[in-house]
Amino acid sequence: MRVTLHSATQKIAFFAAALMAMAVYLVIMGRSYRAEQLSSRLDAMSLRSALLLEPDNAGYAHDLGRYLFLAQDAQSATPYLQRAVDLNPFVARFWFDLAAAYYVAGDLPGQQHAIEQATASDPRTPEVAWEAANFYLVQGRTDDALQQLGVVLQNTSEPLRPALQLGWRTTHNIDKVLAITPNKPAALLELLQVMISNQRIDEAEAVWQRLASLHQWVDPKQLASWIGFLVLQGRPEDANNVWQQLIEMDPELKGYASPGNLLSNGGFERELLDGGFDWQFQANSEVNFALDTTQLYGGTRSLRITFPGSPVQDTGLLQWVAVRPDSTYSFSAYVRSEELLTSSGPRFEIVEPYTRERLFLADDILGSNSWMRVTGDFHTGSKTKLVALRIVRVPANSVIKGQMWIDDVSVTQR
Repeated sequence: MRVTLHSATQKIAFFAAALMAMAVYLVIMGRSYRAEQLSSRLDAMSLRSALLLEPDNAGYAHDLGRYLFLAQDAQSATPYLQRAVDLNPFVARFWFDLAAAYYVAGDLPGQQHAIEQATASDPRTPEVAWEAANFYLVQGRTDDALQQLGVVLQNTSEPLRPALQLGWRTTHNIDKVLAITPNKPAALLELLQVMISNQRIDEAEAVWQRLASLHQWVDPKQLASWIGFLVLQGRPEDANNVWQQLIEMDPELKGYASPGNLLSNGGFERELLDGGFDWQFQANSEVNFALDTTQLYGGTRSLRITFPGSPVQDTGLLQWVAVRPDSTYSFSAYVRSEELLTSSGPRFEIVEPYTRERLFLADDILGSNSWMRVTGDFHTGSKTKLVALRIVRVPANSVIKGQMWIDDVSVTQR
């Protein structure tokens, strides 16, 4: 749109109006700039001056109220915090700070209203829900706190454990915690770890049943601590049941089993899981483990064990084996050694892990040998349902240096 100015008077009036508009704009901009400068100083006088310059700025009202609250003057802070939410009721942070001021003032209905407004203004943000949950816990409103923790668990990409731990500490009721936990393997695995860390085996069992009911793939390594916990709590049958359920859930894990062999991955053809009912090992400076594709008895790989030269007692290699009470079993393994220099060589040992009773101890391996078979039988006790296969040195007071390989290890029932 073009404006045609025909007379000098019209032109003067137009330019005067333009200059006035520009002057007003500059005043407004100057005031805003000055208010911003003042607010950045973060002292009471400057914040008040900023608010006087821009009385409709909710941020300045909030900053002043928060400053006064942190200076332990909640009574003076409250009107400014209230003003902030009146000017902009859509910022959860404003409402939370007002709730804190009401709490200090002993105004619990005011605090409750502020918290409800905070969550209503931003109902899905995990940080908002987390803060609301903590406010509710202070008030003793456990169910409301759990509801907000559920929002955290459903919407966060951050670690879930803090929210799950808080839910458990608040209720000590696994049903309530499960009710807010997403039906996803990652979330349930985290909750399982919380129960294990709290030594709550029955509650952990409830979490595992929920996880297993999903019939979704779970990395066996992530359940190693659960199986280990069951074993340490004297529940080997339950531990083995978990392992069997994992095998049904994971086709890849089925390849760890061999017909008739109670050991998993006896030929070391699969990745070592370092947990569950597969091989476990403790890497340290005294013993080194490695899968080897150059020295084989059968298949494509063997396990090489290297002793750098220390008085090792227990190599750290172990596998649990589920067995039946009062039964006879045969052990077999193929071994190769190279310059294994010591007065007491490594031996296969099978023990009852709870009583420490030794059921089998093979002859020690010394010097350099081509592949040879180590065999022996053992009989389980009337209550034995689990044994542990290890490689140890008896006695272990001398240093040992050299290498050995093991392959095609098996335990079979006679």
